[in-house]
Amino acid sequence: MPGVKMTLELAQWLPDRVRLSSPRDSTSVEVRYSEYPFSEGWVTVGLLTDAFVPLTSSGLLFLEASLREACDERGWRWRVSGGDGLKSASASVTCGAPEQPTEWQAEAATPVEALASALLKALNPG
Repeated sequence: MPGVKMTLELAQWLPDRVRLSSPRDSTSVEVRYSEYPFSEGWVTVGLLTDAFVPLTSSGLLFLEASLREACDERGWRWRVSGGDGLKSASASVTCGAPEQPTEWQAEAATPVEALASALLKALNPG
């Protein structure tokens, strides 16, 4: 699962995909996913306390789908693999001109965390 720092970075670098809201005493994490039929595609996927806490297992699926769409919108190729059992997941995001693509890779405990990390590297290569 993405940590607090990663979730905050996603909201900073992808404001059209990830946003935070504080309707009551906790901060909600919302993502925009084109297949979600309500609220203009925005769906609440978890809470941000001292960690990212998904509301349901589908919250992580919505988050990963939203990140995949963010890559697709930019014309970037993405790949996610692993994450079964004790193996860590890996992901890559490839961007740049077709003649000279740059591939950003990451490994993490879950596929969504690996994709988020690779995407953040591509968005902020410095």
